[in-house]
Amino acid sequence: MGRSARLAAAVPLVVLLSGCAWASRPLAPAEDAGPRLTHTALVRKAEAACDRRSRTLAALPRPRTKAQVKHFFARVAAVERTEVEALAALRPPERDELKYARLVAASLELAEIAERFHVAVVRSEDHERRRALAAADRASAAYDRAARRLGLACRQSS
Repeated sequence: MGRSARLAAAVPLVVLLSGCAWASRPLAPAEDAGPRLTHTALVRKAEAACDRRSRTLAALPRPRTKAQVKHFFARVAAVERTEVEALAALRPPERDELKYARLVAASLELAEIAERFHVAVVRSEDHERRRALAAADRASAAYDRAARRLGLACRQSS
């Protein structure tokens, strides 16, 4: 199997594993972000951000060449960042602050991993790609735990 084929074969796994993460660095919304959301509104808005991310990633054309793989993972990283920004902009109710911070942190971590994976693909660093995939697996599990604790249906791994 050629290098391009191996990279393309990793696409579904990375798409599955990449997602909404920031567990290592919780973000706080700006103080002027408006009033705190109710739990129900927070869940609805966070689910909408995750659903947008999932639809956008699913719509990306699957790469067939090494050049397409590089472009694909640049797009994946950008989509992940967009979701992180959307999640970080929400102001959770006080009772959900810690749980929500874990969700946003897990989302940030997954976005950073997607960027690391993209760099590893561009540089043809197989070892770094494998490390990023392993890290994505752990971050996806952290995201799923945080989502479950908040009552979100959106998950990163299945």
